[in-house]
Amino acid sequence: MGHSLGRAARVTEWVFPAVPPSYDDTHPLLVRFPVAGVDTEAVALLLGRDLFSEEELPTLGSSVSSCVIYFHSNGCDIGQCVDDMTVFRDGVLDGDAVVLCPEYPGYGLLRAYQPSVTGINLVARAAFEYCCKELGFHSSQIMLLGRSIGSGPATELAHTLAVEARTSEACDHEMLMRELTASSLGAGGSLSSDLHHAGADAGAGPLLIERAATPRMQVGMRVTVLEAFRSDSTGRVLLRPGERGCVIRVDDRGDVLVDFRDHPLSQWIFKANHCKLHAQPVKRPVGAVILLAPLISVAAVIQHHVPSEFAASLVGPMWEVLEMVKNDAMEHVPLFIIHPKNDEIVPSAHGQALFEQSTSRHKFGVWLCNATHNIALDEDHLRIARNFFDELLGASDARHRVQGTPKLDGESGYSTLSDPSAVESENTGIAGKCEGSHDVEIMRIADRLIQLGLEAKAEDAVVMSL
Repeated sequence: MGHSLGRAARVTEWVFPAVPPSYDDTHPLLVRFPVAGVDTEAVALLLGRDLFSEEELPTLGSSVSSCVIYFHSNGCDIGQCVDDMTVFRDGVLDGDAVVLCPEYPGYGLLRAYQPSVTGINLVARAAFEYCCKELGFHSSQIMLLGRSIGSGPATELAHTLAVEARTSEACDHEMLMRELTASSLGAGGSLSSDLHHAGADAGAGPLLIERAATPRMQVGMRVTVLEAFRSDSTGRVLLRPGERGCVIRVDDRGDVLVDFRDHPLSQWIFKANHCKLHAQPVKRPVGAVILLAPLISVAAVIQHHVPSEFAASLVGPMWEVLEMVKNDAMEHVPLFIIHPKNDEIVPSAHGQALFEQSTSRHKFGVWLCNATHNIALDEDHLRIARNFFDELLGASDARHRVQGTPKLDGESGYSTLSDPSAVESENTGIAGKCEGSHDVEIMRIADRLIQLGLEAKAEDAVVMSL
């Protein structure tokens, strides 16, 4: 018994090693915020272009485009993360962001506390609440960046928020369905006849629910069919009340291509028929999850180094990152993975598995050749992903299928799906298009990385997953 506990303690020390503090409470970037249910305040570093006054903090959400919460690795504290924070802010977001790096229990100014998954998760949620309530950011502006073991709390927080959003969406849908039922019965028809009528202009009677003005359609919007009608694709698929889908394309005429859950092919809906849809504004539970050298689980990393299920079991569940990214609730959480190919601590196969098995509709993968686990990030490593993040900041969301059916002739004046390459396949590693000047930029960055590699200054290549 004692021998087993001793081994368990050593494994825990390997997961959360003792790291000498690299900063104190005089650090110029230090901020504090409360943690729900805990007396002690959490601490973090807040990096922007300049130092912020107390008066400026609540307006940051309107003065910069995004906020990144950076969850560091287990081999450092937040005082050693400023370089990574700066590189990500400038290399990907062109300086138009703030980066918050919360400290873990057991590290830095919190070194008197026992490090634990529960404690770190509490700090992660508190950091998110701080960004929303005290800094003025909307959840869709906040990106969660996790490095190495930091991929655990980053994914855990995203997963929790996504599940909460999915539950809220289900409640909203249930309420809408109750209104649809009451409206149909109140109109003198039966709900079943409304749901199953197969005519071209189906519908037993007018809906009595008060309709809000149809918002301007955007990619990523979730829609619910209010009354039965046929789509404006060539197949004229019958859409019944209550069916749900996601807008995956809006053309220059305002017509939308919708991915309905109950139909194998996406369907066009003309602008004139938008009144028959209930559309919810674009909402993402979080702006994106960015994972650098991520792990599928702590136990899997330990088992890689010590081929023993018993040793891995001593750690407990900790963060099961792979299981979380596989959850359907994560489909609307954009995912960016960057993993060194020669990672000697967390095998690159972990990042590959997360990328391939993630349910995210919008994902991007970068694999750094000749790079090891503790690579010092360079802006060129990240700049190649700028198009991906530009899309996110532009409120673009899931563009994942090319199997959209052609439009009907008539109202919109053409009959084919113009530019089908604009809707990417869901198994691509590059979300959205890269053409023209974007191709030139990618080639320029690739050439630069190769040159740096030849000079032994950085990695010699970046490989994007396709």
